Amino acid sequence: MKSSNKRQQKSGKTKGIIIDASKKLFFAHGFSDVSTEQIAKEAGISKGGIFHHFSTKEELGLATLRSTLDDFQHLLPIIEESQDLRAVMKMVVSETMSFGRENPGFIKMLLWFLLRIDEKSDNKQFYLLMKETFLESLLPYAQILETLFTRLGQTQPREKALLLMGLLDGIVIYATYVDKLSKFEPELADYFDDFDNLADIVMELFFPKKE
Repeated sequence: MKSSNKRQQKSGKTKGIIIDASKKLFFAHGFSDVSTEQIAKEAGISKGGIFHHFSTKEELGLATLRSTLDDFQHLLPIIEESQDLRAVMKMVVSETMSFGRENPGFIKMLLWFLLRIDEKSDNKQFYLLMKETFLESLLPYAQILETLFTRLGQTQPREKALLLMGLLDGIVIYATYVDKLSKFEPELADYFDDFDNLADIVMELFFPKKE
């Protein structure tokens, strides 16, 4: 039993090392432009070691996305314990926008996978991996927002959670590409000058002040 536990611990540690290496390379260079050989070199293991834990590069890519999205799970106990739910909601909005802007490689990689769903319509394994990613990571995030809207006494909390997710996604995607384009068109750099204030504006949209 002890040897089995040790093997599991070692396997989990190795998977973590592979995913950390994948985050560094995928987010910096893009999913398509990084090879498993490069990831193996960065992780300090053999290419066969990667495929021992992940059957395909796509599976590794989605595991990398899930690992990143799982970082938001730390918000759940905060929501359950906090009495100032509006402050928590603002924190969720602010963290989401800041995370997206600080990790443009993650946003591009997530879009890469979403845009490949139709291209890989005959690939059942790809669909199953995408479904797992959604159920294990994206859906819990939506549920975090729904829980907040419910506890704040809002009507249609699920619909508002989805609307807020779409709004945040759009802001983050635009911010990501405006930052890139501003290198060629400096005037665009001013477009998101007030980015840090967007969380307040989003809150006003969903929780307008009573006159």
